[in-house]
Amino acid sequence: MSGFWLRYRYKSKGMNSNMEKLIVKFLTNAASDKELLELQQWLNQTENEKLFAKYVQLHRAINKSVLNFDSGKAKEILFQKIEAESKIYKRKLFYQTLKYAAMVVLAIGVGLFMLTKRNEVINNPANTPVIVNNQIKSGEAKAILTLSDGSQITLNKENRYTSENVNSDGEQLVYHNVDTPEEKITYNTLTIPRGGQYFVQLSDSTRVWLNAETQLKYPVSFERGVEREVELVYGEAYFEVSSSAKNAGAGFQVSHNSQKVDVLGTEFNIKAYKDESTTTTTLVEGKVRISNSQHQKKLIPGEQAILHFTTQEFLISNVNVFDAVSWKDGVFSFNHMELEEIMKVLSRWYDMEVIFENPALRKQGFTGAIGKDQNIVDLLNTLKEFNSIKNYQINDKTIILK
Repeated sequence: MSGFWLRYRYKSKGMNSNMEKLIVKFLTNAASDKELLELQQWLNQTENEKLFAKYVQLHRAINKSVLNFDSGKAKEILFQKIEAESKIYKRKLFYQTLKYAAMVVLAIGVGLFMLTKRNEVINNPANTPVIVNNQIKSGEAKAILTLSDGSQITLNKENRYTSENVNSDGEQLVYHNVDTPEEKITYNTLTIPRGGQYFVQLSDSTRVWLNAETQLKYPVSFERGVEREVELVYGEAYFEVSSSAKNAGAGFQVSHNSQKVDVLGTEFNIKAYKDESTTTTTLVEGKVRISNSQHQKKLIPGEQAILHFTTQEFLISNVNVFDAVSWKDGVFSFNHMELEEIMKVLSRWYDMEVIFENPALRKQGFTGAIGKDQNIVDLLNTLKEFNSIKNYQINDKTIILK
């Protein structure tokens, strides 16, 4: 099912946060085979089918093609994409198990909930968007690898790269463990452009997902027993850090400008874009200590620290971590976010520019999620059909919202 998956911040009784994430990822076509099988097992229980139905009833999805319910067409729309990609018998079994739950989704219908009110659909055939030479496409795996000697290598699906202790299949970069003395440590830099994303596994087995418009500097290999240090120069990255126990007791540190994050075997997200006035650190699991020249704070799972550049103070709060980290799993999740901020996120992924012809649209707020493979025209049409925007224009890579 394409389009938005919009939901209230609501905790269904009996549904844990992991299941909520899996349902959202399923409905935005972002779930992996493993996750689909996990959801299948959960839905085998009648009680969970009811929870699923209740969840969908309170957190509705947008899909214009099923506004007028038709069971045959609805099932086709819901399953056609994933079924086309199905290669294993277990996955086919999943669809059969989910048949009841899927029918509940489609029978309930669709709608869009804004933070302030629900907008009625406005059909105005004369108000047709103007689209000229649309060059806007969703992002893909691509990066620029800068070696210690300054030479640069383009990484994408067409270009593979292999050297003494690193290789790339075009979608990820994997370093092999080589024990290196301190005086021989060299650094590589991985730069992700707008419209890109990339995965890198460092030589200590730390896994890092890099979002669009991001740059990471790191050692090609680490000295055994010495603290491992990398620098998030700018952008957004999700770290799954290899534990100190597997690295001769060495800790792990991520630096960005004046902020440092010290970790011991953990998972966390850092968002630090050049055009933003804050650095946001979200802890998924484990422990981290964040610090700068003035303050030091410890985070526990589910907490988020926002460092304001002007005050140099950390603001700590409890958050739904899915909103902060879902981008690495193929979903953009927005919680009470203004349209201006949403478009800033989407601009990096689609490598586009957005102009607000109507300034009032900037502050319009939303809660929901968007699959990262969403076609930009479909996305804009959804906003238009529900009167979130009156109209739009596309010219090459520029969008004008009206």
